Parts: sequence; structure tokens; C-alpha cells
Amino acid sequence: QGGKHYLTYRWDAQVVDERTHSNPSLRDLFGEETQGATENFRLVIDDQDLTADLEQALLPTALSVFGQEGNQEAINLSHVFMVYATVNLPGQLINLHLDVPEFMGLDRSSCPNYLLSAAHCSGLFEGRRVRNVTAVIY
Repeated sequence: QGGKHYLTYRWDAQVVDERTHSNPSLRDLFGEETQGATENFRLVIDDQDLTADLEQALLPTALSVFGQEGNQEAINLSHVFMVYATVNLPGQLINLHLDVPEFMGLDRSSCPNYLLSAAHCSGLFEGRRVRNVTAVIY
């Protein structure tokens, strides 16, 4: 749609969840199966003021994860990509999943997720990889 590629939300969750529960060691950690992982609500929040406030509050910590808190170039290039809310009622959850890698000039809005994953796994584009941090707030 308009040069953008959108797969269903957490399209990979079932694959990752099945692999997690097929491994005895991981099954010991996460249990026999995941139930209630498909019944939740997700809303992308397009609020520029909120995004700016979150960027100001979270950016220093996000940069420190990579030891870049004093790197002016990293500060100038870093930004909040997306803000969304997921609503889960008691008993609902989100399956284990993998976040999609991103590269300079190429992200999940301009390239299919499977191709981004293949690019990452190939190791050929490591120099263009965008290091990212996901913040989950409850």
C-alpha cells in the first residue's frame, strides 16, 4: 500500500512460540504452551507532544545501552520510531516474538519483514544496521 509493506501484527509470533515450546529447555522456562496470546488490542499513538516527551525522557538511557550517551552524532540521529499501546485483559498476553531488524534507509515500513530478517542473518549489512532499543512501560 503506497510503497509500504504491512504484515499482520506479530505475524511471526506463532512461529516463534511453536519453536519455543518444541525445545525442552525453553519449555521448562516458559511452560508447555501459551494461551490467550491472540486476544489483545493494539493502538498506534500519533501524538507529537507525547513522542517528544518520551524521546527526551528515554533517549539518554537508550543511548547508554550502547555506550553512546556522549556521542553527539548518535544523539542527533536517534529518535522515537513508534509509540503504541497494547491493551490486555487478565489472562491475555503477547506471544514471544522477534523484533524486526532495521538498516539505515530501510525499515519495516519500506521493506518486507522477511527480507529485513534475511539481510540481518546474512551478516552482509552489519555496517548499515540500526541498533535499536524497545522500551516497554506498564
